[in-house]
Amino acid sequence: MRDRSCAPRSWVPTAAGYAAMAIGVLDILRAVLPSFRRSRVGELTGLLPGTFTSLAQAASLVLGILIVMLAHGLRRRKRRAWQAVMVLLPLSVLTEFLHSHRPFTALLSTLVVALLVVRQREFYALSDPRTRRRALWNLLALGALDIVIGWVVVNAHPRTIIGDPSAGERLQHVLLGLVGVEGPVGYSSERTADLVYFSLLGLGALTAVTTLYLALRPERPVAELSPEQEAAVRALLAGHGARDSLGYFALRRDKSVVFSPTGKAVIAYRVVSGVMLASGDPIGDVEAWPGAIRRFMEEAERHAWVPAVIGCSETGGEVWTREGRLSALEIGDEAIVDVAGFTLEGRAMRNVRQMVKRVERAGYTCLVRRVGDLTEAEKDRIRHAADFWRGTDTERGFSMALGRFGDPADAECVVVTAHRPPDGTEGSGNTAKSSDSGDSGDREYGEGGTDGTGGAEAGDGDRGGQGDVNGASGTTGAGGKGGASRMTGAGGAHGKGAAKDGREPGEDIRAVLHFVPWGERGISLDLMRRDHDADPGLNDLLIVKALQAAPALGVSVVSLNFAMFRAALARGERLGAGPILRLWYGVLVFLSRWFQIESLYRFNAKFQPLWKPRFLVYPSARDLPRIGLSALQAEAFVSLRLPRIAFRRVRPLRPAPPRTSRTPSP
Repeated sequence: MRDRSCAPRSWVPTAAGYAAMAIGVLDILRAVLPSFRRSRVGELTGLLPGTFTSLAQAASLVLGILIVMLAHGLRRRKRRAWQAVMVLLPLSVLTEFLHSHRPFTALLSTLVVALLVVRQREFYALSDPRTRRRALWNLLALGALDIVIGWVVVNAHPRTIIGDPSAGERLQHVLLGLVGVEGPVGYSSERTADLVYFSLLGLGALTAVTTLYLALRPERPVAELSPEQEAAVRALLAGHGARDSLGYFALRRDKSVVFSPTGKAVIAYRVVSGVMLASGDPIGDVEAWPGAIRRFMEEAERHAWVPAVIGCSETGGEVWTREGRLSALEIGDEAIVDVAGFTLEGRAMRNVRQMVKRVERAGYTCLVRRVGDLTEAEKDRIRHAADFWRGTDTERGFSMALGRFGDPADAECVVVTAHRPPDGTEGSGNTAKSSDSGDSGDREYGEGGTDGTGGAEAGDGDRGGQGDVNGASGTTGAGGKGGASRMTGAGGAHGKGAAKDGREPGEDIRAVLHFVPWGERGISLDLMRRDHDADPGLNDLLIVKALQAAPALGVSVVSLNFAMFRAALARGERLGAGPILRLWYGVLVFLSRWFQIESLYRFNAKFQPLWKPRFLVYPSARDLPRIGLSALQAEAFVSLRLPRIAFRRVRPLRPAPPRTSRTPSP
């Protein structure tokens, strides 16, 4: 296969797409606006390929819509779009030559067809075979419904029908009306004739538009990690998992994978809205990364997907940009704590130290264990509690979330749980219980802090999430910025009917942290959730206990949350920051009212971490809005699907059934 990913893009598909869109818009205008047909511009459109004569002018609206929709497929190099145009344009040539006797227009259409034939290799992108079947069923079902409704419309005004047309003529009138052509049935009332005509035309246009949409829409295959592929990925993680803290998240079973030709490197991805979205660095031998990246780019090119990577490291970004001819943008920093250097002593850690002591005095205790050491009953209680506190029906996360808990294959994961007896009195002693407004936590626990970080507490969610950051409020958190952040949770206040009395969900469990392995000596934060009736500072306690217990687990480095645009926030508040940096800083602070950008950064900073930059890799600046939307969809912050009316029970984070792995075969 020719390596199209490294070849310069041809201008032909883009030019053909925009030309088709212009032609389609002109056809629509000629159909909708009678004055436009009599204008000079309307006369000139008769010279353009794709504008049709007597037969097509009656169906100009439908054809215009079809051509506009085909334009998008042509720009994306879709083979089906090219095939459709190759059917429509020759028909226009035949129509112009036989009926209108316009040799110039026919010749121009012929030249366009010839150009598309010569450059047909530029239109190679594949589509999902499933959409072809759905488009066919849509055409058959709506076509049959159109005939039934059209028959009713044609015969709904018997007093105005001229003569006594036969059933065959009436059926012929319906079929011709669906494509915008007047049939043999006549009406004495011009208003009735217009009503029947436009009703039939609308039915036909609806069928054509929906069928073409299903046939040409971006492919979204069902992403699934097979047992063989999972075994191969785990083998690569065993040898190279220490390179990237996000490597273990490639084991999400709703991702697809592409291997290098040697099988020594793999890239996990998911296709969302036509964007082939990878996360983190390739897994495996660095020397094999280029081969995996080339396979990734070839797959994206074959389907005309937009390739993108969220959350890759600096080393990974350099390889991606070099091998894929892409660009990179720094989007934030990952907080990494060196266990050996962590201590609660010193002035810098005073706020964390005070918060931890107050929560402990309130009666909370913590357990740090490997998931493999838990009983099934304990797993069920933790899973039930985490699901109960989630606050949303959708399990969020993609790039920095595993999406499951308690699976037998994830026995090396680490879970930290906070416990408190059900009959304990919340907020006792010196602990101030948070108010419903969510701001009391900062005031109570920010004492003695001069850096403004004393009262910030991480929100609930996957990888540090967007719950209430300012102290356990009952407000529902907003979504994070795309897939690269670990802001994938939402803090809902008793969104599932929680009772403040009685601890049925998880019994005495009040908060949960879940870490996935990061090589042999590290762990990476996956899930952070807690009871919204719990005391502020509970997340601080969990993180501190996890860091203190890490040496006994053989862990020397811990990856915490991701701070979006951390560098801009840190530099923007310093003395000497320029006007542009201060303006960007102000925008981020303003957005932090809804997206906990600043608060999550300050929460991370309390633990004195090392900051590791993370990058977004993309083809061009014009693709960034589309990539951003697809990342939000992948993280489940945005859904473009129609809402479901049926009420259904929320599914907890349940492990997949036992998977039998055979010999890894990339």
